[in-house]
Amino acid sequence: MNNGDVSIVLKVDKSRIKDKVLVIGFHGFGGVGHLTVKHLVKELKASHIGDIIFEGMPPFVASDPDAQKTKMLTLPMPIMESKDFILITPEFPLRENYEHVCKEIALWAIENLREAILVGGLDAKVKYPKDNRVRIAYTSSFLEKFEKLPGKPLERGIFIVGPLAILLTYFEVYNFPALTVLPYASRDTIDLRATAKAVRFIARLYGLKVSVRRLLKQASKIEEFVKEIREREKERRKAIRAPFFV
Repeated sequence: MNNGDVSIVLKVDKSRIKDKVLVIGFHGFGGVGHLTVKHLVKELKASHIGDIIFEGMPPFVASDPDAQKTKMLTLPMPIMESKDFILITPEFPLRENYEHVCKEIALWAIENLREAILVGGLDAKVKYPKDNRVRIAYTSSFLEKFEKLPGKPLERGIFIVGPLAILLTYFEVYNFPALTVLPYASRDTIDLRATAKAVRFIARLYGLKVSVRRLLKQASKIEEFVKEIREREKERRKAIRAPFFV
């Protein structure tokens, strides 16, 4: 598919992706959307089947020497496939033209796929006390397919913004089933515990066997490191305030 300044290039026949489920996330609060899709790609052993290229895309390409036999270079927005799923996440944060990119992804999904799962994070600073449930927002047609959904509907007055908002708008207008998965996440650093919640939610929804042990182990290491840094800073400030005599 080539529409103006956005090209969705598949290396497989389009019939192969027909009626699959799109899972897509972006770099937002806690990096949850991006990290969730990346984790699913690894756990589901997804394979590369295409790329999305567009005007204003981040001018970066990553190298993966371990994948030389298949595909060494990772481009800004690869398309991955595993069984019933098409997984998309930009390797780098989108700064320009994301409105048009999301529009074309939405129209492409509506034409070719069955439904969509969008993943992002909510600012943990506005979380209701002691309510850690994953929030969800869905299109009308998604609710028709799934009468009962885990998670709690997003409260009135809390807005979804950015790429997910654009995707949801097109999916609702064109009557396409889509669900947004929104765990509360840190706005200051990557949040692997929130990522694990999103992964578990999707796994439960589709009956997938996906481990989050690696995410939780990494989360503990990050938390210990942050705690150590804060303790050092606390001691440093305490030393500065202490009386100094000569």
